Amino acid sequence: MGRISEETIQQVIAASDIVAVVQSYFPLKKAGSAYKAVCPFHSERTPSFQINPARQIFKCFGCGAGGGVVKFVELYEHVSFPDAVRRLAERAGLPITETEDSAEELGAFRQRKELLHLHREISEWFHQLLLSDPQAEPARRYWRSRGFDGEAARRWKIGFAPPDPVRLLKWAREMPFRDELLAEGGFMIFVDDDGRRRREPWFRFAGRLMFPIANEQGEVIAFSGRLLDPEAQGAKYLNSPETPLFNKSRVIFGLDRARRAITREKRSIICEGQLDLITCVEAGIEAMVAPLGTAFTEHHARRLHQLADETVLCFDADKAGVKAAGRAFAILARTGIHVRVAELPPGDDPDTLVRRDGGQAFRDLIAAAPGFFDFQLTHLTRTTDLSQVRERLRVAGELATGIACLTEKAAQEDAINRTATRLAVPTDDVRKLVIRAAREAGRERKYEESTEARARAPQSATDDTPAVDDTPVLPANPAIVALCRLLLTDDESRAWLRGCETDWWSHIAGTEFLQRLWKEADFATDNPSAAALFFASLSTRESEAAHTLLADPSPTGNLAAARAAFYHLKAQWLRGQIDQLQARLRSRETEPQDQLVLAAEIAALTRLAREAAQMARLPASVAPF
Repeated sequence: MGRISEETIQQVIAASDIVAVVQSYFPLKKAGSAYKAVCPFHSERTPSFQINPARQIFKCFGCGAGGGVVKFVELYEHVSFPDAVRRLAERAGLPITETEDSAEELGAFRQRKELLHLHREISEWFHQLLLSDPQAEPARRYWRSRGFDGEAARRWKIGFAPPDPVRLLKWAREMPFRDELLAEGGFMIFVDDDGRRRREPWFRFAGRLMFPIANEQGEVIAFSGRLLDPEAQGAKYLNSPETPLFNKSRVIFGLDRARRAITREKRSIICEGQLDLITCVEAGIEAMVAPLGTAFTEHHARRLHQLADETVLCFDADKAGVKAAGRAFAILARTGIHVRVAELPPGDDPDTLVRRDGGQAFRDLIAAAPGFFDFQLTHLTRTTDLSQVRERLRVAGELATGIACLTEKAAQEDAINRTATRLAVPTDDVRKLVIRAAREAGRERKYEESTEARARAPQSATDDTPAVDDTPVLPANPAIVALCRLLLTDDESRAWLRGCETDWWSHIAGTEFLQRLWKEADFATDNPSAAALFFASLSTRESEAAHTLLADPSPTGNLAAARAAFYHLKAQWLRGQIDQLQARLRSRETEPQDQLVLAAEIAALTRLAREAAQMARLPASVAPF
């Protein structure tokens, strides 16, 4: 791997239509000459994510994310610029030409490549052990007891991890894979917390039934291991730790298989475990996904909302399942996705229901699933004496927590009214409970965000850490903003501005980004690949500012607009210079002879300021002074 040549990058961008690329991830809606969607990068209900096909850019007017097709893949896939280009090149069937890269980038790329290779090979090894190794008989017996055969094991690449770490080490060294790579992948621990080498390495998945976890591209990036020995110590299910490949808060089990079905059916189905999911998919219910463990995150919710506007929760029919449904709803509702809950028979989970009654019974259950609040009301009223006002208000308080998560005012009011009617309590009382719940949720989120920020901070506030620069890239000065926009969008204006003397810009606050555009934004407006190269060189804040300018629906103007903004800004600078000289002229410390010189300079600058103001109003055909 190395640095990708600029020519190759331009070829890749030219071959990658941004509308087609984005639509391969989630559906878009045509809106005039643009396309719209719910933003994939933050929680929202009303679509603020827009694509301009003519300029080949995207922009979210909610969170500010924006850029070209490469930037979209970077943000969406959580990869670097070079990796995004490589993925687009693979999609377009183009070869990649690379030059030698830095040692750090080369090391990160090699690490990822080696880890993917390790996961691919070890997945196959675990799978072959399950199919034929004598030690795997307990795993095969358990697999068959859950109603699966060898063909199902092959379809899902189910495996078996041997109980002896020596056997894994022997296989790894024959491949060969380094011990350090096994540790980086989360399979082995060779060193104790105190830094000393362990006498015997610890194998995380020893003796477990192994479920490969894939990313959306179908690459194995982690594992979930199911304990087989009921007498053994440890969690029933154990996932890989976080690695350079795997972050469980961003990965949904089964999504690589379910994505097309979710888009087709306009609905996802969320269950709790891998075996529930596999049973349902084997029965033909394809739009199934499962979080890894109990952690369901906002990233998961946003990703599902990108694919469909509705999801059905299908958790166990017990207290723990109801609580899990409530937690998932609170996260899902904030994205604006409509949530329903499948009411499983007591004692059942999706696996037992499908194996006993078949796939059609489960489909019927999904089709009849009530909305979350109807489900919660039914569940709470079954176990509560509603003859007592105090109990009815307590139930209303529990429901208020969920109602407060709804992002649409109309949906929130409807839930408030239905709750008040079902519980026979005043609507205003329910509304007050919702307001209180919203305030408490807001405080909790602020606390969590501040805690996470402190945890991410590399040093304490007392250290000599440079302060974060929060100065706006684009100042409030409309002349500066106009010049920045014209440098990015109008070839004639850019050429004229490049011929102007601009040294005085450096004396005006807020022109740093303008100066950079004047020096470096050297591309034709009809060449999005060259523009993308320039945007890739910008910082995150600069890139967001640039794409805000590109996506601004207001007219960009032409050479006359460039001239007006240029001379208007020059007049501003000259008036600032005049103010400084007048302050010196009024100072008692200024000598009489200096006052005469200052007065002459003020008169000259005043004349220039007047001329600049006049030039700002002249037609574009008049030459600049």
